[in-house]
Amino acid sequence: MVLKPPCEVAVKELLPLIRALVAKELKARGLSQSKIADLIGVTQPAVSGYLKLKADREPLYSEEIVALSKWLASGLASGTLPSSEAVKGICTLCTNLKCQGSICVTHKKRFPSLKAEGCNICIQLYSKGLPSVDMKQVVLSNLKAAVNLIQASKEFAGLIPEVQVNIVEATPDAKSVRDVAGIPGRIAKVDGAPRAFMQPEFGASKHLASVLLAAMKVNPRVHAAINIAYNRFVKEAFEQLGFRVYVFNRCEPPTNADVAQARVAEEVLNLGKRGEPLPDVFVDTGGYWIEPAAYIFGVDAVEVAQKAIKVAEVVARLRSTG
Repeated sequence: MVLKPPCEVAVKELLPLIRALVAKELKARGLSQSKIADLIGVTQPAVSGYLKLKADREPLYSEEIVALSKWLASGLASGTLPSSEAVKGICTLCTNLKCQGSICVTHKKRFPSLKAEGCNICIQLYSKGLPSVDMKQVVLSNLKAAVNLIQASKEFAGLIPEVQVNIVEATPDAKSVRDVAGIPGRIAKVDGAPRAFMQPEFGASKHLASVLLAAMKVNPRVHAAINIAYNRFVKEAFEQLGFRVYVFNRCEPPTNADVAQARVAEEVLNLGKRGEPLPDVFVDTGGYWIEPAAYIFGVDAVEVAQKAIKVAEVVARLRSTG
């Protein structure tokens, strides 16, 4: 008789893996170990251990768990994730993994008698009305949090170009613009402040989504992008912040605006073909049909929003000093 339910696998292996991935994401955002410990509710020495864990070698490691961890890290870093939502996300994933997922597989490997008996207890207990971990909902949540950050930034309005701003995020397995969410109507400047008038939707962006899809082919870790205005102040801000910037200068006038926009995604793909890394920022110096623009890339919408806000703050300071 086995008195070791799959919950033991979840507690001893899944939860530490999620914490480790979240800790690594937060560390990559520049947070200290003590701050990370406060956010995820463990001790600083525990965080140190999580950061040393080779997560991708863990038996339960999967893109599904990575995606959830990125969502959790974004919400914790921005302070926009309610504790109840975090618990819901973890428990939903855990339930899915118990029902013929990696927890179920691992559990049956540890206790062959369960496999021999054709155990399907978790499916019987949980399958009715089982919510799936919908990565599209994760993406939309990230975008909502990112827009909230942007709208709270009084300096961000200084980065809004004539064509306005959009911010997009793609699902991990995105193949087309339908798998990329953005802001319908974009983010505009209203009474000197950034404002989005509609909730994020999938398929809301064509141009920026195409640029992001190209960027993901060069660097699969990137899942989000934002466009902002480009001028001498923005250029200097990039330099002060230490961003890696690639500058694209157009050689020939395009035949129309659509062709002009398509060149950005093409040039991003060309970076990969030439074996060059994806930069933090891709700059299009503009030309006929095209306003100068900068495209900032990141792992999710919250990260690119935070990067853009840092740029906006430096730009505001530069303008105030002439």
